Amino acid sequence: MAAKRAPVGLVIAAVVLAVGVSHFRDRLSRPLSGDDAELALACDPASECAGDPAAPTEVVLSHMDFCRDVGYLCAELEESPMMRILRWPDETTRIRIRVPLPENEPVELARQLQRAAVQGFQQWDGSPFELVIDTRRRSLRPADVVVTWASRLSGSQLGVTRTQWRVQRGEISISVLQLALATRSPFSIERPLDPQQVRLTAAHELGHALGLPHSDSPRDVMYPTNTSRALTNRDYRTVQALYAAPNGAEVRRER
Repeated sequence: MAAKRAPVGLVIAAVVLAVGVSHFRDRLSRPLSGDDAELALACDPASECAGDPAAPTEVVLSHMDFCRDVGYLCAELEESPMMRILRWPDETTRIRIRVPLPENEPVELARQLQRAAVQGFQQWDGSPFELVIDTRRRSLRPADVVVTWASRLSGSQLGVTRTQWRVQRGEISISVLQLALATRSPFSIERPLDPQQVRLTAAHELGHALGLPHSDSPRDVMYPTNTSRALTNRDYRTVQALYAAPNGAEVRRER
């Protein structure tokens, strides 16, 4: 957990009753080569992957002051004049994730992929808060994130996350509307994904659910294509910087 900061009420205009925006944070793709290259799709432009939820704010930060030793948190400022800090509220202590078995796969393969997804999520445990992962087939306990499985997603995607931020009575909240993982190669329905790919994809998608942007380095798990081996120190440094920043603040690029 990050150290306590000024109340969000000072950051978000109190007169705002409700502002909600739903958008895709990411569509992770398989690295491509040769004949597959034409199918490369890390992010569908129509899905507002880098869109601004337009939550009102009273805190504006200069990138020259803020974007120091924050990993890749400011990477999107290379192409955009402004970014917004959006993350889980300060009072969050744990996130509950439900990871069912992929019902469309043979039992042994389904168990392997389920374990791989759990291992991917667990890499974020404690960064910044505790993760509680439920793998039971049916559960009455509410979950903050529910994984859905599909044989294939759109294009070359291996995973997709859709989140929604709301501002209500001066408080920011987040909902993860979708975290979907593929079980089969986007190029051959006959070929199951390697559990290692599913593990890295799960880690990548949960990173977006936590509020992280894409990295600009292929070594990081948050790089747009699946080229990393595990979370890096830079991944951890970026999430620490995210949760040390004021929620809802704007970071503006200065000329």
